[in-house]
Amino acid sequence: MLSDVEDAVAALSNEFGERYVLVGKLGGGYQTGAYQLLRSDGYRAVLKLWHAPRPLDHAQQTARLVELARLAGWRTPAWLHTGTTSTGHPYEVQEFVVGEHRAQLDGDTLDRLLELNAKQADLHPATTQDWSAYAWDVVFNDRDGMLTDLAACSPEGRHLADAMLGACASALDLSLPTSDLVSGVFSLENILFDEAGNPVVIDVEAIGKGTRAFDLAVLYSRPEVYAHDSGLDRRLRAAADAVAGPEVFSVCLAAEIIGIAYFSLRYWPADVPALCQHRRLLFV
Repeated sequence: MLSDVEDAVAALSNEFGERYVLVGKLGGGYQTGAYQLLRSDGYRAVLKLWHAPRPLDHAQQTARLVELARLAGWRTPAWLHTGTTSTGHPYEVQEFVVGEHRAQLDGDTLDRLLELNAKQADLHPATTQDWSAYAWDVVFNDRDGMLTDLAACSPEGRHLADAMLGACASALDLSLPTSDLVSGVFSLENILFDEAGNPVVIDVEAIGKGTRAFDLAVLYSRPEVYAHDSGLDRRLRAAADAVAGPEVFSVCLAAEIIGIAYFSLRYWPADVPALCQHRRLLFV
């Protein structure tokens, strides 16, 4: 991966005339990672490599969605350049945003995130990345065998799978909306808060279309971030249900939790039974 990083830095000079120095890897990231760059004039930027080779036009399509979102007032770092390494891995260079993560959801944080999510409505993004289709496929078509693997991993996994399928049964004949912008990563670990307390969503390489209820499902699926007995979970659930209806939200929530469990089975399998037991409470 480091050779690809160095390749991308060299490409910035060769293709765009931008001379950057690689400062080092930023924290976080299990699949791609991010790297801080310093331009000769002191300007800081972030380099991100995509974890699998893809056509450059896919990255360029994503860059157009980022610009669409920013024009609508949805805060995310601007993309400065997109390119492809010699091994076929797309990369992008983003502006460097100064901010801090918040470990817990409080009233002010939730208000700001709901305000930001509302800016995603009816942007009609032109993209092949369809989060509504993804959610439907995961829940009702067992995409990549994710639901099967979850149900087979433990009794807790089976109980969670049954609970989610029961909660989603009434949505089988519904069509999930596709007119909103969806980031797919709308959780506190992927959001920075600037000096004014404004949220800025990072790591949006999978940005696409769908229902913005999916992003609220991502946020809602992390119950550990709620302050105990704060009522924030009920506020968030009510706001999410109001976007496209409780049936649509249930499908989005189930798809996100199936994805979380599938990812955890790969990296932290011993933790999955407890995760399943905890997340099952979201469908009671």
